[in-house]
Amino acid sequence: MTDRIRTTISVPQDVYEVFKQMADASGTSVSRCMGDWLADTAEGAQHVSMQLQRAREVSKIGIKELHAALKGDFMQVAMAEGVVPQQTDSDRRPPRAAAVPSTPYSNTGLKSPPGRKTRGGKSS
Repeated sequence: MTDRIRTTISVPQDVYEVFKQMADASGTSVSRCMGDWLADTAEGAQHVSMQLQRAREVSKIGIKELHAALKGDFMQVAMAEGVVPQQTDSDRRPPRAAAVPSTPYSNTGLKSPPGRKTRGGKSS
């Protein structure tokens, strides 16, 4: 029994050729050559994986903060996430209204000038 797992991956032709040359030079199969290369670089891949997970968590917090800011309760979310310290009753001030536009950006009511044709449409 072996501890290696067989998997199938797709690579561009030029990448395959590089590993084929390396396999020929080392006297191993292309599969073994690629597997050994991946095993040798797994520590770097682990580091990249951790950085991507951190970036995803930061972006999730950022999205929560953006939604909270749009709703007007940014401070509550920021305190819950530990971004800002919890306030005591003496620190609290009256809440301010959020600066929310009266019309959604997607519904400004603007129309195209008359006589302008769109691209890709049928000609009349």
